[in-house]
Amino acid sequence: MSSALAVSDSKHLIQELEPILVSLYQSENGKSPTLYELKQYLVSYASEKIVDSLINSDSTMFKSMSSNEALAAINLYIRKLRVW
Repeated sequence: MSSALAVSDSKHLIQELEPILVSLYQSENGKSPTLYELKQYLVSYASEKIVDSLINSDSTMFKSMSSNEALAAINLYIRKLRVW
């Protein structure tokens, strides 16, 4: 993937990323996150562990990414959450 994502690519990326993040949060905390909790989880904890989880997930999109690309996807998602 190139570092400059097209708008349609970024929407698809976010659609694949969100359920993975929610699942990670649920497995660690035993409950579904609120929007605020998901934001806090991403900002305070996300980077390295979530990057590894994304690259090792069932998502073919994330499996093909480097660590830097997966981190860029997380940052894109964080920006989306800030708009909400």
